[in-house]
Amino acid sequence: MNPFQGFPPGKLESIKIPELFFTDGLHLLNSADEIKLILFFFWALNTQESSIRYLQEEEIFESEILKTGLGMEDFAMRVKNILSQVVQNGFLLRGHPKRNKKITLYFLNTARSRAVLEALINGSWQPSETDHLLPEKPYISKKTIYEIYEENIGPLTPLLAEDIKASEEEYSTQWVEEAIHLAVQGNIRKWRYIEGILRSWKKEGKNANTRRGNSKDSRIHTKGEFDDFIQH
Repeated sequence: MNPFQGFPPGKLESIKIPELFFTDGLHLLNSADEIKLILFFFWALNTQESSIRYLQEEEIFESEILKTGLGMEDFAMRVKNILSQVVQNGFLLRGHPKRNKKITLYFLNTARSRAVLEALINGSWQPSETDHLLPEKPYISKKTIYEIYEENIGPLTPLLAEDIKASEEEYSTQWVEEAIHLAVQGNIRKWRYIEGILRSWKKEGKNANTRRGNSKDSRIHTKGEFDDFIQH
């Protein structure tokens, strides 16, 4: 059975999967449903920028992506059973905030997560609504990134196409497209400038300006921010 069957069609974006998943844990999974839930969990955590990454139980049960992947038949009961199994197998950790037992959080079973779970239980750390954001729909561009570049920036050369492809693999199609649009808004139609935006997002976090409360900078980067890339 193909564990990817049922997920939305489109280009698969790269996600980070710990090596221990393959070396020490894969043999513990007993069904395609368990594999699908674990892959969904890896994807969801990779969308988060917080240093503490987790999912609330309601996010899992309400995810349209997981519903599409698993199918709607007996969905809630199946997810409940799968979660119990992967917690028992040691893939995930489960806990409740000390002050609110109605909330259930799930973490990957790592040394850092075990420390966070202990802090959660004893009350020295509590989750916040702004800890993480989980997009409900995977990003699927209607045009190739090369078409978007040529329509907005200029003609492609073979070397430039290779650079764009490498950036797409490193940062994701969505990031590259958004960086192109920012360059157009700033009227700086240069690939090096677009690369500068992508590197900044990777280093500081894509929503760093928003978290600092500067709404103007969150909409468009100033020219000075990437001056090093404009002249090349």
